[in-house]
Amino acid sequence: MLWTAGEHTEVWESFIRNPGRAIRFVRPHGDQRWIDHLITDRQYWQDLFPGAIASFKWNCSTGLPRGTKIVCYHGLPKIPESITQTNIATACPRPIPPQSWVADHW
Repeated sequence: MLWTAGEHTEVWESFIRNPGRAIRFVRPHGDQRWIDHLITDRQYWQDLFPGAIASFKWNCSTGLPRGTKIVCYHGLPKIPESITQTNIATACPRPIPPQSWVADHW
């Protein structure tokens, strides 16, 4: 995620006013839920660049999809694990066997 410096100061200001409330709000999802809650006019890379961005968990279990320029790793597995281990993460639709292609591009 990114935004221009000085924009969306409400993310920090709202958090720091009541950190306990913010932490309870995001659990177990993490800071992305807080940011999504406060910034509603967001754009997603995958919408800006259709077919060029893939999620390792959701799109790469059988190889690198054609046309992919960026592979996003979010949570588990980490990049090294995706090369050598079968990964069973709770957010994955199915187990992901080791992907040797990752080493070629990393």
